[in-house]
Amino acid sequence: MNDNDVVQISENLPKETGVKGVKTDDLPLVSSLEYLKEAEKPIKNRSALPVGRHNSLVVPRRYGYEESKIDEIRASFITGGATVINPIKRKAAYWGFVEALIQLDSNKWHDHGITVKKMKDILSEIKSKSGNESSIWDKFSNRSERSGSLNPKDLHGRIMQNARVLQRLGGNHQYGLKLQQFKMSIDIHIEPKDGDENRDIENYPKGGMWYYKLNTLHASIEEVVPLYENKVSRKRKQKAEKGN
Repeated sequence: MNDNDVVQISENLPKETGVKGVKTDDLPLVSSLEYLKEAEKPIKNRSALPVGRHNSLVVPRRYGYEESKIDEIRASFITGGATVINPIKRKAAYWGFVEALIQLDSNKWHDHGITVKKMKDILSEIKSKSGNESSIWDKFSNRSERSGSLNPKDLHGRIMQNARVLQRLGGNHQYGLKLQQFKMSIDIHIEPKDGDENRDIENYPKGGMWYYKLNTLHASIEEVVPLYENKVSRKRKQKAEKGN
């Protein structure tokens, strides 16, 4: 990230979280560095910034752990006898996805169907703290498609998207940072069905088989680069090159 990356920000925003849908088109532009600086403050001291959906005001999140916290988490897992750490703390969909890949066996490929089944088994055992759903899985799987979305997703589409989100290491919303801090990544491989090379696959294709792997073999944090291998895109590219 560099200082030329910009987000909209106001110097006089309230300390509390803003209201969704607030129009912020006229706010000045500053570097994304400001966002990261705000996120490093204690949460009670963070100002709401217009960087949410549709430029709504939200309090910046801190996506990574402090160095001391990393050591603490690693020690707690070792004490508990775990061989692979799940860096995601909050027990919800992201945690459940990573935990499924750990229990299925890290550093091996697992297809979408098997991964979803394991994720369901894990999250169905954890009671939901809010709503009428009996488990975290019920809460996640029963969620309605987002109103007004240009690309609404069903349960499987949301899980595919979550896998891609956990690969993010750039920009303001680095959901993959906690995995990176433990030298891990979510790797994705998509094996197309016959004819899928002719489909529009820009937004999480439902055709073809998705495979996931929790890669824990990175030698250093700097070497963590999540793999997104989409053979559908490759075939389309090769077809286009042949046409030229």
